[in-house]
Amino acid sequence: MQQPHRRRTALFVLLPALALLAPAAARAAGTAAELEGFGKAKFGMSEKQAKALYPKLQEIPLPTPKPGATLPPFILTNYTLKNQSFGPLRKCEVTLQFFQHELMSVQYECAGGSEKIISYLKKRFGPPQEVSARRALSWVFGKYSVTAMEVAGVFSILDTARSRQMSTVIMGLVMQKLRATTPTPMAAPSGENVTPAVTPEPPK
Repeated sequence: MQQPHRRRTALFVLLPALALLAPAAARAAGTAAELEGFGKAKFGMSEKQAKALYPKLQEIPLPTPKPGATLPPFILTNYTLKNQSFGPLRKCEVTLQFFQHELMSVQYECAGGSEKIISYLKKRFGPPQEVSARRALSWVFGKYSVTAMEVAGVFSILDTARSRQMSTVIMGLVMQKLRATTPTPMAAPSGENVTPAVTPEPPK
């Protein structure tokens, strides 16, 4: 049978450990909530649902297409909300981007300068997993990712799957345009490609 003093000693050892774990668990839960969208507006929500939660959202008008221009085969809309915060960062202008009527990314432009903003992101999410040649920093957390431009201090939280889907669609359109502008080689009646003959210049 365990002695009372031994049980008390075990509790004295265990309680400080639990006290250290509790803030860590709270920070992890807070980080997860920040990565799921913008406040109560979670990734995958429609514009209508987000506007019901945040009535002050203002739509950013898209450029008017030129007459005869082909419209893209997808819908991309953007809404802004001013004077928001992200952790200790204040006076942030937030842009919510919807792809096919589903919230895909949230961009933050906050006051305080890029050095303060990037310093906080590194403190909050740890060292970036990727740094591009243009000083774009990236953190990937499974379903969600964070990207930041070190010079400007602008950063975005993205739904990874929806962001990749949009990139795939846009890349497909680019490749389609490239194929349309690539000249087709001449073909002989047999169907073989023919290279035009070049007449050699007479010797000088």
